[in-house]
Amino acid sequence: MCADEDFHPLLDALEASTKRPSIFMAVDADCASALIDRGYRCNDMGVEYSLSLNSFDVKGKEKKYLRWASNFGRRGFVVKEQAWSEVNEDRVRDISERWRQTKAVTKRELRLITRPPEYRDAWGVRKFFCYLKGELVGYVFFDPYFQDDKIIGYTANIIRACPGIKPNGFLDYTILEAMKVFQKEGVARLSLGLAPLHELQSFPHEIASLRYLQQLMYRYGSFLYAFQALAYHKTRYRAQSEHWFQCIPPGISLPKATIATLKAIQVF
Repeated sequence: MCADEDFHPLLDALEASTKRPSIFMAVDADCASALIDRGYRCNDMGVEYSLSLNSFDVKGKEKKYLRWASNFGRRGFVVKEQAWSEVNEDRVRDISERWRQTKAVTKRELRLITRPPEYRDAWGVRKFFCYLKGELVGYVFFDPYFQDDKIIGYTANIIRACPGIKPNGFLDYTILEAMKVFQKEGVARLSLGLAPLHELQSFPHEIASLRYLQQLMYRYGSFLYAFQALAYHKTRYRAQSEHWFQCIPPGISLPKATIATLKAIQVF
């Protein structure tokens, strides 16, 4: 969010503005270490998977699934990057609503880790739509991220499919087709986003009881979120992994922090 030397002044400004402690979610190890220096307790919260587009391909035994998905054009699927004025907004919203009905939380968009979709053109956001026989069946929205004022990558932020369309895999085909476009543009990286609670590790200054609770949630909490299925799907890309962290300010109890986090995510 800022240059390293501006981190502490920015945090001071945040605390002065909110006048209350802030919980930090999905921060990297450097940010977590800086927060520990200010008395925060930090827990591992999962793994982000990302790819170097300069070297990515679908060769090899471990990428057999991706090679299969990359051939969906032969099955009649077509991927287009389109402006909002070029798509059927009602169809886009309908797919999103039908997709959400297959999830544990059906009435609200989950927030915090994933930015909710914007049904309009949005600055820097790239939107790729997948069609089958002329009918829109799914889409992927990519958010940019930056370094030194330049776009260095995109994150596959919104991934939605019309339930019941077979065979499965056309969303991966959409991502692979978008990656070809980004590669031609010289974009360096693609992030597949966070696999929450996957491969949790012990971390200095953590809350041990929170890690145990997270591990139980990962194992038994599929009724709330498809933790294991999501992680398995992301690992199919054989991407690089980096742990992200949750940082809780001093003086905040675990129950209070947990409730605040669930409310922010809009689980309830």
